[in-house]
Amino acid sequence: MGRHSAFWVVLVIVLTACSAGSGEGKPADSAPGGKLSLINMSLYRSDSAKAQPELILVQSDPDKLAAAGKWIRSGESRALPPAESISKIYGLQFQYPTKTSTESVDYILLTDDQSSYYLKQVEPRQIADLDSFDSEDKESILEKAGKEGWFSVSSPEFFN
Repeated sequence: MGRHSAFWVVLVIVLTACSAGSGEGKPADSAPGGKLSLINMSLYRSDSAKAQPELILVQSDPDKLAAAGKWIRSGESRALPPAESISKIYGLQFQYPTKTSTESVDYILLTDDQSSYYLKQVEPRQIADLDSFDSEDKESILEKAGKEGWFSVSSPEFFN
């Protein structure tokens, strides 16, 4: 019995070690297995009196969701551009239904002054909630999101 138990302990340790991600995969590597059902898109806006980021789009069109599912897996690892070159900061929430609830995966999407897009999967607490936003807040938002693990992506087709 002791030998049998030792086998299971070793097997669990090996499987756990092999399944631990390195954090260098595509942005969607940790997305839930369900079908994408909704995207909430928010934008940090300096011209608004509302709390930031402000919800600007709720996407539920099946064709655009399918395109977004492919888009999220298309990124190439890139270094984050300097904060002063960033023109817009978006918060994206991808929602996946489960049998009893909905699972969400959060991302930050940036555009720079060259119209390039950068994407990073983040924890919800890494998306800074602000009473207002101005350009000086960019650096603190990027610090909270982290400077590593960004991907360059094409222009998202589900914006329209």
